[in-house]
Formats: sequence, structure tokens, C-alpha cells
Amino acid sequence: MTPENKLVVLSEYPLHNKHVGYSLIYDLHGLFLSWGIPVLDVAHRYPPEEKSNAINRFRNPYCIPDVERVCDIGSQLLVICSGPHFLRSLASLGKNVNRFSSISVYFTDSFDSCTLNGFGASILKGVDRVFSGIEEIADDLKVHHGVERSYFLPFGIDALTYARTPNKNLIDVFGYGRIDQQFHNQIQRVFGSFSSPYTYVHSTFESASIHDMREHRQLHWKLMSSSSINLCFESSRTPRFLNRSPVLYRWFEAWAAGNLVVGSRPKCRSADKLMGWENSTVELPVDPNDAPDALVELLADRDRLKSIQLENQFQVLRRHDWRFRIAQLFGEMSISLPCCLKEQLEALNALGSREVQLKPGTRSIC
Repeated sequence: MTPENKLVVLSEYPLHNKHVGYSLIYDLHGLFLSWGIPVLDVAHRYPPEEKSNAINRFRNPYCIPDVERVCDIGSQLLVICSGPHFLRSLASLGKNVNRFSSISVYFTDSFDSCTLNGFGASILKGVDRVFSGIEEIADDLKVHHGVERSYFLPFGIDALTYARTPNKNLIDVFGYGRIDQQFHNQIQRVFGSFSSPYTYVHSTFESASIHDMREHRQLHWKLMSSSSINLCFESSRTPRFLNRSPVLYRWFEAWAAGNLVVGSRPKCRSADKLMGWENSTVELPVDPNDAPDALVELLADRDRLKSIQLENQFQVLRRHDWRFRIAQLFGEMSISLPCCLKEQLEALNALGSREVQLKPGTRSIC
């Protein structure tokens, strides 16, 4: 490949590798490495606890070593980050920024896209194109900041790995992380009692810190792939989403794990397209007091439950693997696909076009 067709990734994950909120970037980070795409090292220039200091908020807090060793002149840079703050890292490149023929950004979280969280349009200086997992942000960057090459790139999942694992249905209801507290209280009240025959696995902590991201993700997938129902609630009432209601990463995870998704459906414009199959989310009753009975009814119909679980895994293989998203991103950047990614896309297309059996002794995904 010519240098212009080579990609180098700068990921925010190494700075937050013990924060549960960076699971999505961790997963993406790993996929790029698996395709042989180099990822730049990044570190804090000074202790991150100083970030609360108003003077330091706009200082460049990052350093990026070994750029010359990793990057050919003319390569393209893709920055994967949660929000605009991480784009201060581009200043750490110094003259090495000229090694890149273009710079693209993929934003993976919500932020104030009108003010760019107070950094203003100058934080996008030198950025050629922007991708966002939240469609309103992509729109705002065009309208308010004149970023013509601003694209909505929905979240995805490594379906090729996870959606081909049979669900064990050992746990009845799984509700990890952000959950509607009123519904949680009622479900825990009924399912959490020793006399209940149902198991409700949920968060019992507030801290976002974890000991090891790899260990956390392994356990998370084990729990999800053992769960029948996954609770997912739309996000518009969560302050950081600023009244937005996107299809979040937890939906893609739940579908890939073979869960029946129960809760409240996202309200974004793209929801009907991204979730365009029956029972992609089953709504809970409006009254939280009615939630336990609704869940019991869903758990009791094992044939319907299994049918929805299988359909969710099939649909995520057809529509929502990260590889489809990255191929679209590469297309916008005019970058050739790595051979291994091409092969994986072919495997996904085969899985999504016909009935495919799993390992001997396991069930079909279709």
C-alpha cells in the first residue's frame, strides 16, 4: 500500500484503561491491533488529577512518543476518543503532524456539540473529517461549525466473535451500569428476595474504576452470554446525553450476547433503521410496579424467548458488526481494507445470508 493508504490510530483508551466507560474504545482498539494497524502510544504529560485546575483545562496534557518510528510520511491518522478534550493531543505531535496526509476523528460519547464542551471550533483545527456515534453531533458539527465532512457512524460490536456463542440462559435478568432506578427498585424488590426463583444480576457499586479492563470485559461477556434478558433504557434523561436518545453500545452488546433486550426503546431518528426487526427491544410497562410481572411473563415463554434471542444474534451479524462500520470509515478515507478484514467481512456476509451451524453440538444462530 502507498503511505496515503496506510492508517495509524491514536486511541484515548491507554489513558483510561481502568475506567469502565472506555469499554467501547477498548474493544475497537483491540480490533485495529488485530488487523495489524499500528496504534500510537499516548500518556499524560502531568498527573491527570490536575485536570480540575481551570488553568490546566486548556493545556495540552498529553505526550505521544515514537511517532517517527510508527508512522510513514503520508499516512492517515484516525483519532478515537470520547469527546473534544482529547484532540489537544494533536498538539503533542508537533512537526510530526505534517507526516499525516489527513486526520480523522471518531467521537464515541456525548458532548455539547455547539460549544465543543467549551473548547470551541479551534479544537478541530487540522481535522479533515469527523465521525460520530451520535447522529445529532454529526449534524451539529455541520450546522454550527461548518464541518462538511461530518458523518454519523453508528456504534457496532464484534459480532463475528460474540454473536456465534450460544446463550446459556442461566441468569434470568441482567442490568449492569446505567439503569432506570425506579424499575431497578421494583425488580430487585421481587427478584432479589430469597424466595424468588429468578436471578437478577446488577451493579451494586457507583465507582467507574476497575482493576483490569481485559478481565472486566471477559466477565461482562460471560455474564451477558449467560443471561436471558438484558435491561436497556433510553438515555434522554441522563444529563450527559443532553436530551439525546441514541442507540447505545449496550444494545449491540446485548443483541450479540443473545439476550432479549427489555426496557425502553431509543428515540433517535436512526432507531427504526438500526433496530428494524421485530422485538429488537421489548418495552416494559410504564408503571415500574408492573415490571416484575412483565419480566416473569417473558421468562415463562421459553420458545418465544429463544426465538427472539436467536433473531437478535442473527440481525447483529447481518447489520452491526464493527467491521461493517470500519469498512464504511475506510471508504470515506479512501483507505484500502487489510486482507484479514476483507476475509472477515466475507465471513460476516456468509453468516448473514444463510443458515449457519455453530460448533458440533451447539445450536444454530438463525
